[in-house]
Amino acid sequence: MLKKGMALLISVLLCTLFVNAPMLAAQTDFSANTLKISDSEILNYWLFTPKNARDNMPLIVYLHGGSGRGNDINKLTENGLCKWVSEGEFDNTGAYIVFPQLDTKYKEGWAANKSGVQKLIEYLVKTYHINTNKISLTGHSMGGTGTLALGAAFPRLFSCIAPLSGSLNADSDTVSALSAVPIFAFCGSEDTIVPPESSEKIIRAVRALGGNAELITIDGADHFSVPELVYLDKNLNLIEKLAQYEKKNEITKTDENGVFLRTQIPGEYAVLFAGFDESGKLIDCRTAQQNFALGINKISLPQGFETGTKTKYLIFDIKDGMRLVCEK
Repeated sequence: MLKKGMALLISVLLCTLFVNAPMLAAQTDFSANTLKISDSEILNYWLFTPKNARDNMPLIVYLHGGSGRGNDINKLTENGLCKWVSEGEFDNTGAYIVFPQLDTKYKEGWAANKSGVQKLIEYLVKTYHINTNKISLTGHSMGGTGTLALGAAFPRLFSCIAPLSGSLNADSDTVSALSAVPIFAFCGSEDTIVPPESSEKIIRAVRALGGNAELITIDGADHFSVPELVYLDKNLNLIEKLAQYEKKNEITKTDENGVFLRTQIPGEYAVLFAGFDESGKLIDCRTAQQNFALGINKISLPQGFETGTKTKYLIFDIKDGMRLVCEK
């Protein structure tokens, strides 16, 4: 009788676990949290946890504008992306989304507390086993400028960044760092607070260096209408794009002397050069081994290489069993 009773109890417990577990896993969560980043400072943040959360999921980091600065975390849910996420607008997003709050003491904006944001990301990566090849960054106004600033400060950290109404001085070090990170930028044509020329200048400089930088200027949009016109646009689908974007190496442009490779995953690679004539016949083929650093790398043609009428470039990852990474 005792054995039968134990067996029945175990069966009931197992059934309860199997019935309830999927239901719990399927729920989203949106919660306020704090992180101690030093002996004298904590960082407030909201965290959206997606449905069916599991290891190796993406992380989207959102930097708020000037109105969200302070110590009352509820201010962040009053407008913008944090508000829409809290209301369930993005419940189907397959990524964690974190909303840190900037303390009022940081008068110069997010760049003044970049180490705090970095520590928060490191904590979330460790705690939730985030896919480190899928960490993206976005923000509006002060947060848009912060997105550019943190993207330049930590280019190895982010798969891509999406600044809205952001501006940053286009000095050589900043532009060089940003050239390593794909940029999807947005601004309003009627913005008088952060004029569109501010975004255009930095994007133009990154492009000139060979970086992957896009800018969409929304016709008729003022400063405060940009977030809704971007984040809630089903055609742009920006949040899902950020969630899916993964670090990669890609050939950005070619010239008569070789190609430019934007590298997000530095390391040792093999390069194959193939030259073809008008009929498509192979006339020359060479290989080379090259160490690519983070950012824009120039791959020069081997001396004496016959390009023919068409040249093909193939890049292979040596450490990953000669896996083809990209081609042009």
